[in-house]
Amino acid sequence: MNLSLSDRAIGSPISGIVYKTVCLPVGKVYVGLHCRGDRSYLGSGKYLRRAIHKYGRENFCRETLAIFSTLQEGLVMEQFWIHELGSKAPNGYNLTDGGEGGLGCCPSAATRQLMREHSANKGKPIGEKLRTALCKANKDNPYRFVKGNPAWNKGKPMSEESRAKLSKACRGRCLSIETRSKISVSLMGNKHLLGHHHSDETRAKMSEHNAMKRPEVRAKLSKSLIGNTRRKDSYYKIGEDNERVITCISQN
Repeated sequence: MNLSLSDRAIGSPISGIVYKTVCLPVGKVYVGLHCRGDRSYLGSGKYLRRAIHKYGRENFCRETLAIFSTLQEGLVMEQFWIHELGSKAPNGYNLTDGGEGGLGCCPSAATRQLMREHSANKGKPIGEKLRTALCKANKDNPYRFVKGNPAWNKGKPMSEESRAKLSKACRGRCLSIETRSKISVSLMGNKHLLGHHHSDETRAKMSEHNAMKRPEVRAKLSKSLIGNTRRKDSYYKIGEDNERVITCISQN
């Protein structure tokens, strides 16, 4: 069912379809709701996804069973067609009787026992045995974070396509006043670089990448400033600032 039930009122006007997806090799059926107009959408649910992975999308077809104008009408139609076609597992790919997700879903005894154990252990510290197992499982994970180790993608150049996507996503982004205030407060008294000295290699790289040392950049900047004259009010402001500085120096 491709609908966000938490964000939509049951009686809200919304057009959509009730459809069935048929697995051609075995004849099993999945019934669901859809309202986004995507004709390639086949449905959701773990049983259906497993079947698509096993048989391939080309071996599935979707047919429209009914059209609804409100969500309540669509839920009723979905329940009717699931019962009419017998598409609930194990005969089909539906996990429930239809409607709002969990209706008709009965966990097995083993699943209920696992749920009880999980609820009982919630908030308790992890045991040494489980901690050792988790450490062993994450030992060979190249993407895990370890304090002091470099990032997994450090030194890897970003593709032009990724650069374009990142540039497009960040273009026009404006931080809110609240966010800017938080950043300002966090940087107050920041003395992380106090007494820090760059190595000769780092200094050479910084000098090499200084844009103002490139002749083409300097020529472009010089060309852009040709004919650029200050306004009269700018001269007045500069003169006033200079007078203040002279006054302060003479008083001291």
